[in-house]
Formats: sequence, structure tokens, C-alpha cells
Amino acid sequence: MVRFKNRYMVFELEWKHDNELKLLQVFRQAVQDLHGEALLGLVLASLQVKYYNPLQHLCVVRCGRDDHTKVWAALTCLTAIKNEPVAIRLVHLTGDVNACKALMLKTLPEDDGAGPNAKIFAQARLNIEAMEV
Repeated sequence: MVRFKNRYMVFELEWKHDNELKLLQVFRQAVQDLHGEALLGLVLASLQVKYYNPLQHLCVVRCGRDDHTKVWAALTCLTAIKNEPVAIRLVHLTGDVNACKALMLKTLPEDDGAGPNAKIFAQARLNIEAMEV
């Protein structure tokens, strides 16, 4: 039996909303618009938004290894979501979700327990550590 190999892409996403489900629908539509229904059918089973944090502007997307370049191209071609401007930039590409976790934990500000966003960043740290494969 052969293992299904994934790619995890960490995107920097400048967007105002925090709805992961809506984000997944937009990503699927972007793949369909750029590459058509045939590729969407191939990618549909593996395309998933694993993590999105609007404070860090980071989003982790999982897809199959064979089609990751096409998903990457479709997502970077997005310029607007529901008539709101959006900017997407690939930060990191890896085959292991633990590398994504390490990168995102490194980008979090140091937890000094003070400041207006200390609780929010502490919760973000817990959410990153709890991210499943």
C-alpha cells in the first residue's frame, strides 16, 4: 500500500475576515476558474485549509503532492474575494505539517504576558500546537 503524499503551503493572506469555511470555498473556486473542472475534481479530495489566523495573516493549505503547483498558481492569481481586495503570497512549502508549525510559532511575537493582544497570541500559540495532520 502506498501512502498519499501531501504538500503544506503557508500563505501570507491579507484579508479582513476569519471564516475558514468561506476561504476553502473561495480557494476551490479559484482552482476551477484557472484550471477547469477536471483539475478541481482531482484536487477536491485533498484540498483543505488546515489553519487560518487573521492576526498573523497566515494560512496553511494542504493539497496533494502531484497538484500543488497548480493550486499554488490558482491561489496566487486571486486578487479579490467577494469584491474585497486580497493579497496572497507563499511563505513556505513543505511536505510535513510540523515544519509549518515551527515556522508559525517562530513568527508569533514573544509571550511576555502583557499588552492588549497577549491572550490572543497565547491562544494562537495553543491553536498552532494543536493543529492536526
